[in-house]
Amino acid sequence: MVDDIIKDKMLKTSEVARICFASVGTVKSWIYKGKLKSTKTMGGHHRVWMKDLRDFINNDPNNNRTFK
Repeated sequence: MVDDIIKDKMLKTSEVARICFASVGTVKSWIYKGKLKSTKTMGGHHRVWMKDLRDFINNDPNNNRTFK
């Protein structure tokens, strides 16, 4: 049950940046290039579902880590 809650969490770009050890600008670049899926809020801010971040990390050929 806890895993389902975490999986369904939406993250801000700043939270994604912290998790990925990247800048917010880099996260936005991934989003704009279509590498990382996101949803826009009514105010135009990007949000990333935890499951999409997990897929992004696990499918990146330059990454030698996995995210469970």
